[in-house]
Amino acid sequence: MRKVLCALLCLVILTGCGKTNDETAETSCRVVNLYNYEKPAVKDTAVEESFFDDALFAGDSRMGALDLYGSFGNAEIAYSTSVNLLRLDSMPVDGREDETLWSVLESTEKGSVYLLLGINEIRTENKEPYLEAYEEVVTMLKENNPDVDVYMILEYMPREIVGLETEEMKVKVAEMNEGLKDIASRNLCFMLDLDTVLAGEDGLLKTEYSSDGLHLNSDGAAVVKEYIMTHVVREETYVKEVCE
Repeated sequence: MRKVLCALLCLVILTGCGKTNDETAETSCRVVNLYNYEKPAVKDTAVEESFFDDALFAGDSRMGALDLYGSFGNAEIAYSTSVNLLRLDSMPVDGREDETLWSVLESTEKGSVYLLLGINEIRTENKEPYLEAYEEVVTMLKENNPDVDVYMILEYMPREIVGLETEEMKVKVAEMNEGLKDIASRNLCFMLDLDTVLAGEDGLLKTEYSSDGLHLNSDGAAVVKEYIMTHVVREETYVKEVCE
């Protein structure tokens, strides 16, 4: 079908793809990536739960809440409570004392990797060292497996964080997300914006989705599962063959 369309296009524009002056006109085609890495993934048809057999979810204690409620079938979930981005190579994964979050990420062969990191760093004024550490993770994943799909989950807005007033918290979360968006766009990573399904009219995490204002409960985890299942980026939707 694609060759037929190319031939018709050539017929209309070039007045024929047959022989002209005893020479045959040639059609050239190239593969183009049309995905907009500066925007979060858009909603699509939900994948089967078996999709997560080839997925790793890695992050802090918020990822642990997803593990607690068993939301993603046979996916591998690795998290460190109170993880610090500058100590990924030294903090053990909860339940795996012989592994760090860095070692799990470095050794993974999963086709899709979901990252949820950075909430413990939003209190800091200078986020650059932490964003650099985050980008090191992304770079390492891409170097180890050029075909990996990295999904960077943006910081969803908590209802509260100890030590921060609401407005200050909003500003700091927004600042961190701007840094994450920059990393994603430059490293061709997909972004997920959970606030579109978790936030209430006040812009904060809905009370029914969390018991402490930060970590998701079973209802919140179910909403996130549905969101992630309907926001898987399919290559065939953005990689196209263009013929000229």
